[in-house]
Amino acid sequence: MKNLLKFKERFEDKLRHYLENTEDLKVKVPNDIFAYPPHYKNDLESTKTLHCVGDKNNLIKAIEYTLISKAKRLRPLIVYSAGMALEAPLEVLDKIAICAEMTHVISLIYDDLPSFDNDDMRHGKQSCHIAFTESTAILAAYSMTYLTFEILSTLDLPASKIIKIIQTLSSLTGSKGLALGEFFDLESFSETINISELQFTYYLKTAKLFAACALMASYAGKDISENDLQIIEKSILKMGIAFQIQDDLRNYSETAESLGKSPNSDILNQKPTIPGLLGVEAAYLMRDQLLGDFLTLLSGLSFDFSSLREIITYFDNFKPTLESYTPVIRPS
Repeated sequence: MKNLLKFKERFEDKLRHYLENTEDLKVKVPNDIFAYPPHYKNDLESTKTLHCVGDKNNLIKAIEYTLISKAKRLRPLIVYSAGMALEAPLEVLDKIAICAEMTHVISLIYDDLPSFDNDDMRHGKQSCHIAFTESTAILAAYSMTYLTFEILSTLDLPASKIIKIIQTLSSLTGSKGLALGEFFDLESFSETINISELQFTYYLKTAKLFAACALMASYAGKDISENDLQIIEKSILKMGIAFQIQDDLRNYSETAESLGKSPNSDILNQKPTIPGLLGVEAAYLMRDQLLGDFLTLLSGLSFDFSSLREIITYFDNFKPTLESYTPVIRPS
């Protein structure tokens, strides 16, 4: 747990430093490109309508607003934990962690929109579309999508590794990953869904980004076998589904203050969840089965990956063990 707290503090510091100092978010007015009719005064200096350019326009403020929050930062912690185990440069992991969190925040902005989950609160404050406008929120998410790839393209790594990292993030979060999971999540509101279909949605919308975090960090470190990469991916996918089940359980049992968002929103929206389909006790048992599988898989790696095991401390009332678990329910 001590290492996780250290990594979390580092991430918060590096994220703030990036937002305060980067040129990526600054826009310069190209006055030498503009044209003016004869006898028309150049009014660039005096105009009040250029609120959409400069260092702190509302679009940039919306990006900063959503990134700086009281979030768990679990995805950056996965990046640091996996990367440090493979001796990846910390400065490289800082950038990958920022991109991982940006990708997560993008999905949260969309999640909270009226056309999605329609949530007014996120991380203890107003959702982006409430604090700003719906169109600004959408454009903030749109901007960060491309900003992640801009940042990753500057990693101090061989070009082959950079390409692999960019391919990993795009393939696991696009139409074959997170985005498809969000689509299925929305479709489930109007359809009857079974346990297998719901877990598949969790696998796409939550677990695949977790896997992207671990794999990107792994590619940034020393080379490992394809078998080890497959074990890392499979283990993190299991943990990601477990995390989504826990998130569902918290939505059932905690207050707005502890959640940082509206409680019982899943129930109010009649949204299918594992606890809703199976009951709370069975959901906890399913979560623990997946976490047990996660730990068992990690034990099969050819190198020490104990740093990633610490992530398990994020799961409430779970006692780590490498014993095999008996599933409460097997997907049909």
